[in-house]
Amino acid sequence: MNFMFSGCLRPVLALLGRSTAVVLYPIFLVGCAANQPVGGVTLASLAYETVGTFSTPKGEGQLRQNRLTGAYDMFVNGTSIPVAADSPVLVASQRVRDEQVVVVKGSRPSCPVAYGLYGFDRNAYSASPIGNCRDELAFQNNGKQFFASQVGASDPQFWVYENHQAAGPILRSVLFAPPPSPPAPTVAHAQPRKPAAPVTKQSHTDTAPAVASTPPHVTIKAADGSVVPGEVAIPAALQHSATVVKLDD
Repeated sequence: MNFMFSGCLRPVLALLGRSTAVVLYPIFLVGCAANQPVGGVTLASLAYETVGTFSTPKGEGQLRQNRLTGAYDMFVNGTSIPVAADSPVLVASQRVRDEQVVVVKGSRPSCPVAYGLYGFDRNAYSASPIGNCRDELAFQNNGKQFFASQVGASDPQFWVYENHQAAGPILRSVLFAPPPSPPAPTVAHAQPRKPAAPVTKQSHTDTAPAVASTPPHVTIKAADGSVVPGEVAIPAALQHSATVVKLDD
């Protein structure tokens, strides 16, 4: 006999396995139908422990750990998003345009300091690895772009995220370098007219007009007094699309 397991019963499958869940199907179905706890606990709490919560345009999201396997995931509106890290924690959750940008920090054997950036809009989510596996990151946004920056470096690396597009690492000196100054205009020299009578020529020196200095990069002051970068153009060679997946309706 085939049983159609609803989203409510998915935690049971993860915890008990399909064969055991089929045997106990009538008991768990009652709890699902009424959306009430079974034996004083919810079905999801049997399989998962919530590590942290965050907001998204699709409602509240959870960072969870499977009690049986120890694996972690992010759960948003019925969609489970694997988190490939040990002991991950939420370190940032910021609104950028129509997206909620969430950053998780954990570790892996090959990456002691592992960061993952997740962007959520109303229809999809994206996942991008960021960081250099060594250094801590700090996070800011200017309302249009999200910035992750290396902590403790004189010329820190940056990662920039916007509308499911991620780029990095980019050195601050490159990312925020002013555009090149335009070339100085060519000064045309008029040919002097021949005087009607011989006169003594006056020596002179032509001076090109001064070129206006390039305006400094625009910055914004955050509420805590820190400087938030203005909008920047990401070098085309460093742009790459994040992994974008549709969220369950």
